[in-house]
Amino acid sequence: MAEIIIADASPRVLYTVGSTPTTGPWSIPWPYYASSDILVYFDDTLKTISTDYTIAGNAVDDGFSGGAITAASNQSNIVITIKRDIPVARTTDFPPSGVFNIATLNKDLDRMYAVGQQLEEILARALQLSVTSAASISGILPEPEANKVFGWNAAATAIVNVSTVGNFQGAWETSTAYIVNDIITINGNSYICITANTSGVFTTDLAAEKWSILSQKGNTGNVAGLEFAYEDTNTDTDQGAGKVWFDTDTLANVAIVYVDDVDVNAVNINSFVDTWDDSTASINGMLQIVESSNNSNFAIYNVTGSVTSASTYSKVAVTHVASGGSFTDGSNVSLNFTRSGDDGATGPAATIAVGSVSTGGIGSSVTVANAGSTSEAVFNFSIPVGATGATGSTGSQGPAGEMGGPSSSTDNAIARFNGTSGSEVQNTGWTISDGNALAAGGVFDMSGHAITLDAVTLSGAVTGADQIVSAINLKDYGEVTQDLGSAGGTRTVNLNNGNSVTATVSASANTFVFSNPTASDELCGFTLGLTNGGSQTVNWPSTVDWTAATAPTLTALGVDWLVFWTVDGGTIWNGKLVGAAFA
Repeated sequence: MAEIIIADASPRVLYTVGSTPTTGPWSIPWPYYASSDILVYFDDTLKTISTDYTIAGNAVDDGFSGGAITAASNQSNIVITIKRDIPVARTTDFPPSGVFNIATLNKDLDRMYAVGQQLEEILARALQLSVTSAASISGILPEPEANKVFGWNAAATAIVNVSTVGNFQGAWETSTAYIVNDIITINGNSYICITANTSGVFTTDLAAEKWSILSQKGNTGNVAGLEFAYEDTNTDTDQGAGKVWFDTDTLANVAIVYVDDVDVNAVNINSFVDTWDDSTASINGMLQIVESSNNSNFAIYNVTGSVTSASTYSKVAVTHVASGGSFTDGSNVSLNFTRSGDDGATGPAATIAVGSVSTGGIGSSVTVANAGSTSEAVFNFSIPVGATGATGSTGSQGPAGEMGGPSSSTDNAIARFNGTSGSEVQNTGWTISDGNALAAGGVFDMSGHAITLDAVTLSGAVTGADQIVSAINLKDYGEVTQDLGSAGGTRTVNLNNGNSVTATVSASANTFVFSNPTASDELCGFTLGLTNGGSQTVNWPSTVDWTAATAPTLTALGVDWLVFWTVDGGTIWNGKLVGAAFA
């Protein structure tokens, strides 16, 4: 007769199943007495025999010396746990006299050892005191209390219910009664009260050890960009790795910025600096230099000339745009370069046509009026009548003609023929005053005619009607600014109202919407001066493609200038913060 041997082994085994699906089998490495003695978990879920898995045991007379389980379906990326769980119950009894059944006794003893292993395995995973702990220390848990945690008492001999780590009270205030475990913030740091007190002067209370620091404010990070150290020198010689210097100490007069080939992190950036003059525009780009620890010290320059290599450093020709404060020798600065777009192709020339040509009175001035647009000009001329010439010889008399006209006439009206016979005239809607001013009575159409003028004075608004204007030199012009005000909510930038926009962020979240850009394949852009943009939530259109794919951080108190442009009718807007924190 075979016997079950209860070896010294844990009655629990874990198997890790990888990404390859499998049904097993997985071994049962210790004896058991019935299939019901085996518990199987897939991860943390207890499974059911026959439904989720089957057991093949190695049978002996008293039970099973071991076996294996097989899953009913493929399993992957899980942990399978097999555990022996023999019921703690006595199922046999011995007679008071007669034959003593040694096999039954042996089986009962085996079951007792097996149950003991189960209990040992459970206790090994339970919280317990160290074997060297003092006998006076109790590990008994207290009755549960709401909003309390377990902790050791003052004598460290028993577990008791204690308050949570701390009670947050917000910013520290004077004349406030604080108790132990109150948590406050001040100057960017967090402190916990260790001695109850009524607040007076915080530095005094802290020195008296009424507070203990929990967390401390960290240092301000560097401004984004190329990291350099400012060198207070003005010579055209290499000042060493990681240095940037100017041709003059006066920021507004700087004409050359000298940049070493490597930054303070020993990264060679020469190839990047060489691209700063690649744009075909007259202004190749904008160079911003900001002190890392104090952004009120800054300089902004347009790159307007060549970038010249001097072997170990580069010379960048610039013109001043704006600056503030000054740089100190050895201070850390950040360099940011924004490239200008290349010049676009020259557009078609504007059309100019001659409209009407009328006759003014003797001695009157020549007048020219534009009846078209700025791109398709139609000029109406008024030319004075010349002085009467000498009387010529009398010619032979021609046949009598027929001439008809209206029953009445309009003073100063210009007459025109009525019909094709040449014998009847009628009034027009155009008049010439006694001062020889031509007054329009309708649309003066010069389509298909070209007009060449030396100068044009416009006394009213001119509508271009979305037409192309070419080869125009502008002088002394301005842009009408549309002010969106300070109301929150949805803010619509309607480009029909102008390409210069201002807005103020105040009481609530602001969501900007861009409407009415020009058609696709036409560059359309606008400038937005946003006041206090960082004081509230600002939502931009999802079509905005920001520099580095990240919307800029706006100034909570001050003016930020942003530029947006599109060439596909508003499908994608390119956005950039070009100036920040202006007063």
